[in-house]
Amino acid sequence: MRVACLPTYRDLLREIPEDARVVVGVRGEEDAREFREELTDPRLRFVEAGEWVSGWARDRYVLFGKGGKECLLLPRKDAVVPTRLGDLRIAQELKRLEPGIDVIESDLVLEGGDLLFTQEEVIAGPAAVAVNVVPGERTEADVRARLEETFGRRLVVAASRESPLAREHVDMYLAVAGPGTLLLGDPRLGLKAMDEGEDLRRFGRFPREKQLDLAEEYDRIAAGLGEAGFEVKRLPILHAADHVILTWTNAVVEKRGGKCRVYLPEYGLKRLDRSAQDAWAAAGCEPVPISAEAVIILGGGVRCVTNAVRESAPAEPEPSAER
Repeated sequence: MRVACLPTYRDLLREIPEDARVVVGVRGEEDAREFREELTDPRLRFVEAGEWVSGWARDRYVLFGKGGKECLLLPRKDAVVPTRLGDLRIAQELKRLEPGIDVIESDLVLEGGDLLFTQEEVIAGPAAVAVNVVPGERTEADVRARLEETFGRRLVVAASRESPLAREHVDMYLAVAGPGTLLLGDPRLGLKAMDEGEDLRRFGRFPREKQLDLAEEYDRIAAGLGEAGFEVKRLPILHAADHVILTWTNAVVEKRGGKCRVYLPEYGLKRLDRSAQDAWAAAGCEPVPISAEAVIILGGGVRCVTNAVRESAPAEPEPSAER
């Protein structure tokens, strides 16, 4: 994944604010050395897990704010498959690097890509609820109540358990653009670009029938989110015959000084990239395109391979009278 992620990381390092602190989780010193050679940036800090680490920086990490503090929700170690224990070790190291983080161990099985946060809501994919139901022990109502209690927010589930999108992470098709405003994929907008000659062959095959079938499901999701009180805006999305999803919602939104910037995937697709950037701009966010051509083939986007602890580093304490 290092090779696939490098173009994405290069673009991000060029575009993110100069004062950003960047932590890279690696298996060991050899991996860190290779990163240093390829990403020559003095802001990089490395944490070694001592074992294999995946490139998916949200799969085991749920970072959120609650009560004015940054919180990191981690699964119990016995709930993590052996091939992801390195990821868990990196997450635990964040406590040392960022002492202000509250680390919470939970018996809930959650992935960061299946949760979106606003100030007042946590928006979840249906799998975040379904996977935590334990027959005879924990009902769906119990899980919903636990999620609201854990995150201190009203729970909104984006789609039904029967949805053809139920197995996808919610950030693959939905994004929070601002207070009360969501961006949701629309396969019809993807089809429009295909009809205008957009060449998608390097990403796979995108059957027209599949886009039309899913368009109806996206409309149902939009209606449900509207009933939950959100303004829903649309942008392109396309589903390949296999696992690939060309998505522009798998993005990182940053808000500083009252301004919104979004680091969103760019695939070298002139019509689709521009349409998605225009949709984000119309929602009030400055679009910052980030290369994601290699990453998307593996099933993720810009948000999948990054995670944000906080908007900016905490301010240095004021000098005391004693010093």
